[in-house]
Amino acid sequence: MSLEREPSRETIEKRRGWSEKLAEMDRIGDALGRGMDENIKETVVGFILNGMHTTGSCGGHDENGKEPRFPYIQVSAENKPKYRFVGEKEAVEEFLKKHHLDDLRDVFSNDEIEKEYNALTSRLVHEHNETDEWKSWYAKNEELGVALKGILDEYNRQRGSDTIVNTGIFAGYRVEYNIPDIKNIRITEDIERLEQLRGEVAKAQQEFSKLTAFLKKRYLRL
Repeated sequence: MSLEREPSRETIEKRRGWSEKLAEMDRIGDALGRGMDENIKETVVGFILNGMHTTGSCGGHDENGKEPRFPYIQVSAENKPKYRFVGEKEAVEEFLKKHHLDDLRDVFSNDEIEKEYNALTSRLVHEHNETDEWKSWYAKNEELGVALKGILDEYNRQRGSDTIVNTGIFAGYRVEYNIPDIKNIRITEDIERLEQLRGEVAKAQQEFSKLTAFLKKRYLRL
């Protein structure tokens, strides 16, 4: 006779919620308009169901002779305002109109226009106040960062070392595999360096699989 306990109703519902959220990932594209990498989907689900709002991800992969990409998850508070400073919207619209551009991304296709735009953003930083909307969002983002740190600290304590870290991005957070010797890898010969980096990417992917299992277990016990 089996003495294994039947899962509670709450656990059954959470397992269903995990499966449903995972199915949603099939309908979400990445920043390049492609489908999300298969090997990062469950990790994204794990962060979402542990209270995080993800904004980008990569499962890690080779780049056809170029430096391979490492897996990562980007996190920030929801509903980030498009503009940070008072008067920024009007200044940007006037700038685009002046240069007959339809989209801000077009700025970076011309060095002189990009230089002028960088000067504009610098003036905004030094001469304009942040909007109340941005300040409110940023406060929520700081709270999210504290929660993310708690999750990563808990994981790394179980692993016995800081294998997964938040490297940080502007107004957000980036969760990556910690590579202590990356500087040493990058000064070796090209072919050898690429092989070493591919090996580190494989290690990172294995670590993210462990992180995913941790996130799922953590979610089910919350």
